[in-house]
Amino acid sequence: MSLKKRQILLLVCVIVFLVFSPLVIFYALGYKYSWQESRWLKTGAFYFQTNPSEAKIFIDKKNRGETSKLVDYLLPGLHSIALKKDNHQIWQKKLIIKPELVTNISRLVLPLELINISRTNKNNFLSAIDLPDSSFYFQTSTKIIYQNKNGFKKQYSIKLFPESIQDCQIIASKNHLIVISKKGNLYLLENRKFIKIASGVVKAQFASNDSKFLWQNKNEIWVYYFKNNFSQSINEEENEKLIIRLSQPIKQSIWLSPWGQQIFFLADKSVRLVELNSRGGTNIFTLRFNPYIQIEKIYWDSGSKYLYLLDQNGQWWKGRVW
Repeated sequence: MSLKKRQILLLVCVIVFLVFSPLVIFYALGYKYSWQESRWLKTGAFYFQTNPSEAKIFIDKKNRGETSKLVDYLLPGLHSIALKKDNHQIWQKKLIIKPELVTNISRLVLPLELINISRTNKNNFLSAIDLPDSSFYFQTSTKIIYQNKNGFKKQYSIKLFPESIQDCQIIASKNHLIVISKKGNLYLLENRKFIKIASGVVKAQFASNDSKFLWQNKNEIWVYYFKNNFSQSINEEENEKLIIRLSQPIKQSIWLSPWGQQIFFLADKSVRLVELNSRGGTNIFTLRFNPYIQIEKIYWDSGSKYLYLLDQNGQWWKGRVW
């Protein structure tokens, strides 16, 4: 190769280096060029984790791999997301990417399009119920609520309760206690006082991690978050969040434990699954079962991941949701 050709080749290499090295540096620093805005922008990312795993990730209709996965170098702004897996229902939202931040989208559930169920007996079902690990108990004779905590016994006189304790529902978790009165008023025991939370309540249940509890009235499901356990989708000045309101009566609602990010509920002769996080829209899945049965009650076993169903004839059934 002649000297002149070597000089030309060297010049070309220098030009290529000067042109592309800033691009590589910008990319390494998390920048990406926006053709729409004609400038470099700092990017963000989504992290996806689903049940079941290996769901396909579509961002703005482009396939970006499978869960669980970090999808990075995304331009700031609103993005359309869909998570898909064969024979499962589709999860979709529109979420905003913020510069230099990772938006965590985890503990998602993609239910099967058709859930095969089989008969089971009552003994198997009873052994599967998630029983609360409560440190509270109520002594009828003295009308005192006791709490065993760190080896010490605390007493809470029921005289502090603003209504008659007779026929009340006392629901306890490891660190909290709520009472539903005969009139349907819901009270939370806090700082040795009973604080009224809601009225018209028919059912309440603590999440397994004791960070919140749900309650339902005839047509609504609400969640109460304890301090320092606020959801990303509610105002941190509030404790309560309306999850769903229906025109038809809600017969039953239970947590999908152990994550406490979704709630099963029974309404209008169908079982549905609603997620708590309402950012970018709320996914509500209607569950379909094979064979078809008329469902009277539902229970969830977090250990085996079985959903238990009681039909109108008193027969128990079980099936896997995903």
